Amino acid sequence: MQRPLQEQITIRSVNLDELTARSDVGPLIESWKRHLRAKRRSDRTIQSYEETVRQLDAFLAEAGMPRQVANIRREHIEAWIVHLLERFRPATAAVRFRSLQQFFRWLVDEGAIDRDPMERMTAPSIPDEPPAILTDGEPTRGADAS
Repeated sequence: MQRPLQEQITIRSVNLDELTARSDVGPLIESWKRHLRAKRRSDRTIQSYEETVRQLDAFLAEAGMPRQVANIRREHIEAWIVHLLERFRPATAAVRFRSLQQFFRWLVDEGAIDRDPMERMTAPSIPDEPPAILTDGEPTRGADAS
């Protein structure tokens, strides 16, 4: 059931410069999500982007690294990418990398930060993984068992 439009729209009068000057990553997520909805991004895309930024924020907090967006540097993001690569497949890390790029580009576009800490970074490479080759004795998917 869809909520009435009035309940869906919650706009706070926030000066983004003031907010980011003292703000951790977390409080900026709602403003960013509103921006993404205005650009007609899918709910799944917004959810994935939000999850990425929240994971970065949790990593920074746990590692004792800066969480204020104005203080996040390339080395902090690289440490997070290494953390992801140690736990997940390279494709997952690459998707998270690209999602995070959108967040920092938005912060630059909004004037919230002067420089994108990811501007010269490249996504983690994804190695080619050839499909498994079946031997003559192995059944194929969808083959009749009769």
